[in-house]
Amino acid sequence: MRALYLAIFVILFSTITMASQSSVPPKTASLAAAFAASLANQETKSKYGKEIFTAKDGIAILENGRWTWKATKGFLKRDIRATVSFALDGMAPKVELQILSSTLEE
Repeated sequence: MRALYLAIFVILFSTITMASQSSVPPKTASLAAAFAASLANQETKSKYGKEIFTAKDGIAILENGRWTWKATKGFLKRDIRATVSFALDGMAPKVELQILSSTLEE
């Protein structure tokens, strides 16, 4: 029984350690863009059932201690604009999605 508890502890500890290592804050614009695109995709998937953004769709800019990334992508007959920002440590993310309508629609 003691061995079972030890095995469970080891598995939980290694899972927590791996999770904390995978959430390293982005230190370059390309890593920040990849992180921002993944945050935008989480939001679009929860709202619209699709992940449509890639890191190359926008440029990450560091200003006032926060990374900001903006991208616009075609989706169905409209466009979706994502604006994502987060702190240098990757915390306090803000994701805004905006559906852009076309003035050419009848």
